[in-house]
Amino acid sequence: MYAANRRDQAAQAYAQGAATMPPTLLLVQVHDGMVQKLRQVRSAIQDDRIEDRVTESLKVANVIEALHLALDTERGGEVAANLAQLYGYFIGRIQALNLQNDPAICDELIARLSELRQGWQGAMHQAAPPATDNLSA
Repeated sequence: MYAANRRDQAAQAYAQGAATMPPTLLLVQVHDGMVQKLRQVRSAIQDDRIEDRVTESLKVANVIEALHLALDTERGGEVAANLAQLYGYFIGRIQALNLQNDPAICDELIARLSELRQGWQGAMHQAAPPATDNLSA
């Protein structure tokens, strides 16, 4: 019971933080989590832990699907359309990963998600307001 209470408290704290967090920072953290999960998938493949591979890869697929469903194609224009294609590609690669049990697919997904993460991080820095220098007054 204590563990469940702590888990609920942690989930609530995460949700509150996510609600106040800039969207690009949230995307960076989500991509970090997916990369971490894919590293666990690669380890599961190498150790022949099929159940762990499937469980962790499905978590990544669910996050990608949620990102895909959250796209606003009207306001997002070409960027949203490109992301939709990319997310579809990722889902297909995760399916191939589970069918082929191939760690190279994990490496490919990690590389692509890391590139996308860098893009979100760059957008986050561009969106941040410039620091003001109060000492020059």
